[in-house]
Amino acid sequence: MGMTRNIDNGNTGLVNWRQFLTYLTLGNSPLPTVNKLNEAKMSAGGKDVVTKSQFVSANFWFDDHETSQDRQYSEPFDRASMIKEILFDINAKAQQEGEALLQFDTLVEILRIPYARNNQAKIFSDFLFSPVKAIAI
Repeated sequence: MGMTRNIDNGNTGLVNWRQFLTYLTLGNSPLPTVNKLNEAKMSAGGKDVVTKSQFVSANFWFDDHETSQDRQYSEPFDRASMIKEILFDINAKAQQEGEALLQFDTLVEILRIPYARNNQAKIFSDFLFSPVKAIAI
């Protein structure tokens, strides 16, 4: 219940599934600053609409934090790129013809909400699982 209310602070009963899945995907990642989000956008080409390859090749604030630390004898796993692919798939919209595209500024607005609503949160799961006040009836 609390997780839903943290996302739907207006108590409308509606939760944006893209927003919810984005926060779950980035659960242990630090909350980004506006500057970090702008740097990511510039790294993706500075355009509002990006393709999957542009998005995945961009540098994000969570890249270093989400880097997998593989054992010497294991196959390398590029965790940060996989997270970017998942984020793109969650937030991109299919086009009539051609590949899906992502509105970068729309994603930025989703990513800014946790800190704007709870500036004590350090990571996305802090925001999702923060306590909420009971609704007075």
